[in-house]
Amino acid sequence: MKTQIVGILNLSRDSFSGDFVEDSKSKLLELIRDGADIIDIGAQSTRPNYKEISIQEEIDRLKILPELIKISSVPISIDTYRSEVAEFAFKSGAKILNDIRGLRDSKMIDTAKKFDRVIAMHDGSLSTMKDRFRSILNSGVDRSKIILDPGIGFGKSAEEDLQTIANLDELRTIDDEKIPMLLACSRKSFIGKTLGLDVANRVEATGAACVIAICSGVEFLRVHDVQAISRMAKMTDAILNSR
Repeated sequence: MKTQIVGILNLSRDSFSGDFVEDSKSKLLELIRDGADIIDIGAQSTRPNYKEISIQEEIDRLKILPELIKISSVPISIDTYRSEVAEFAFKSGAKILNDIRGLRDSKMIDTAKKFDRVIAMHDGSLSTMKDRFRSILNSGVDRSKIILDPGIGFGKSAEEDLQTIANLDELRTIDDEKIPMLLACSRKSFIGKTLGLDVANRVEATGAACVIAICSGVEFLRVHDVQAISRMAKMTDAILNSR
């Protein structure tokens, strides 16, 4: 087993983590060198109290996508909740769709069917997650393509985020089937609320949560600090694979 590291490439300046870069080509290549197996590219911020931009502006920010795909040696994921943007990304060559609204829109479902893999996130309280996951799996998208995301930081308290990470194996088990899962906990606010750390100082805590996730069977980790988390994942994989 090898944990897949999903590196974040942010094309929006309005990011909670402050990770926007002008030179997206250099950043993409850096992420791959540092160990990313997939690059997740987004142009619309979804931080708390984010400002929604127009569909056209989101597409305009992604006009560089074909160039990024051309130089990338790993699959590209598009992080969007809009079917029009997803369609543009698919036609540009993106292989994976990352939908934070969890396939709630019929147009998005139709577009999602075209992608090789689909990450579908739960947005809401922990108590609604299992039912929402079942709805996602029954959305009409090929079940074998779906990767579930428990949505750390989306509609949950810091305590619920901790409980979610503590129970990932149970949460990804739907009707006795283990569904592939992605954890996106990188630098998020539950760490700050738990440890009193600002965004720039949350790498080790992110890593701790990621190691717990790997031990719980989670296959994908979406992170900002690719090199550090990749090394932690490789060591964790090596230990688990030696059983």
